[in-house]
Amino acid sequence: MNKNLNKKLLLSFILLFTVVVQQQLSAFAFPIGSSNLKFRINNASFFRPSFASNMDLLNLKNGNVTSEMYSFTDAYDISGDGVVQIGRSVRDSNGNLYITGGFTGKIEVNEVWYESSQGYDLYLIKINTNNEIEWIRTGNGAVLSDDYLSVDGGLAMTIDSENNLYVGGGFVRSMTFRDADGDSVFALTGSSESLLNIELFVAKYDQDGTFEWAMGGESNSEGSESSLASGRNTVADIELDSEGYPYIIGSFSGTNLFGETVSSVGGSDIFIASLDKDGSQPF
Repeated sequence: MNKNLNKKLLLSFILLFTVVVQQQLSAFAFPIGSSNLKFRINNASFFRPSFASNMDLLNLKNGNVTSEMYSFTDAYDISGDGVVQIGRSVRDSNGNLYITGGFTGKIEVNEVWYESSQGYDLYLIKINTNNEIEWIRTGNGAVLSDDYLSVDGGLAMTIDSENNLYVGGGFVRSMTFRDADGDSVFALTGSSESLLNIELFVAKYDQDGTFEWAMGGESNSEGSESSLASGRNTVADIELDSEGYPYIIGSFSGTNLFGETVSSVGGSDIFIASLDKDGSQPF
């Protein structure tokens, strides 16, 4: 493991302590508030939460930033009839932007509507260098007794030298990954058909949005009939080593992690796991 990866894993490990503490307050939360607008200053990406004023963004666009180092470059609108939240964004070697997160209701992309099964569902979007959305992929969670219990979405993402995407996040009871036509290509299941808990997932897509594989779920975690207070498994970050192998940083509470037998001491413990590129087994 090289020094740069060691530093990245250490930073992710520190970040995860914050995530675990935050989980005591909220079962599942996107790091950005209810946000549907992204702006870029030079090569850095930022997202404007819905509670920020339009005037703030307008002032930036009109050049009311004194430093010559900063200038407004572009913005993207990801809209629908519900809430669109952003978990993570990355750029590939060609400058294309990829965004993952969760959405409720329906989301519109290129005059096509994609519908959440209930509550929050997973989305992954590619925006090209012409600021056009090239494609969207979604993942539907299970239909539960209440909308607020359905919290499925992407929270972590990274990209390798061949522009393959590794996306990580969480789901409740089940996650069905869908292709460009909305057809099911793969599904993960949770620990119980009757009890509720948050399961983690990691999925791999190529730059054209083709689904390659997914791992996770079936953690054998404790669950509840009416809340997500127990059995929480999450992905906080994904990093690559010098050979392009993914390292997953997160928290777990069950006895099965990516097909390996594990044990947790507290209600939710921290893990770092290395996966193979083809998703077959941890290596």
